[in-house]
Amino acid sequence: MANHETIAQEIEQNVRPFARPDSHFHLDFSRFIPGFTGDEVASERLLARLDLDRTWRIFVTPDNALIPIRQRLLEAGIDLVLPTYGLHDGFIVISPSTIPSGHERYASWLDGTQHFGKPVSLKELRSRGPFDLIIAGAAAVDRAGRRFGMGSFYLDIEWGIFAEAGLINSETSIVAVVHDTQVSDELVTAGRSHVHADVIATPTAILDIGIKPRPESLDWSLVDAELSNSPPLRELKGCR
Repeated sequence: MANHETIAQEIEQNVRPFARPDSHFHLDFSRFIPGFTGDEVASERLLARLDLDRTWRIFVTPDNALIPIRQRLLEAGIDLVLPTYGLHDGFIVISPSTIPSGHERYASWLDGTQHFGKPVSLKELRSRGPFDLIIAGAAAVDRAGRRFGMGSFYLDIEWGIFAEAGLINSETSIVAVVHDTQVSDELVTAGRSHVHADVIATPTAILDIGIKPRPESLDWSLVDAELSNSPPLRELKGCR
């Protein structure tokens, strides 16, 4: 297993020529996961595998690389559940029925998700049924599906929340959408609390990895004092 910090630094330099600056953080990759040249193509590769005419329950992270896929899913009439920035305000749901026609692109941007989304509790999410699919960005991912690079564990925490709330199971698929330069040929170490992607979508390929064992509950050691006061964590503690 390789040192993931060294690999992440190399990947950050490799993806920089293809990265799209963020409106708030420019190219400070310690603050966000960037969109990139070809993210539309990567999204279309993934969407080609989905039957958009069926009912989907999808959780998607707010990463810039996922703007194209969020737009296309909203245009297909699919509700999306997202975390708010830093989980400060918990989760939101965006329903295409509340978006004026032609505004799906705006609703797919981070600020747009906040504008068009409405807060949703874990209780309400349970009433909607378990997620069929989780789509996430990644600073970097190895070919075993291990996401790494920014030092934050939001997806691991979100997975743990959903596991305890009965919203996912061992067969729930996680797709990582990244640039080809963000895929490492070297395997990195990962803790037992970290979730792996079972599919990687890039501008040039779809990598089918297969589902590995995943946490069945939330690792509370990943949750700091500030995050523990976010709505879903308070709700989860109230149910324990």
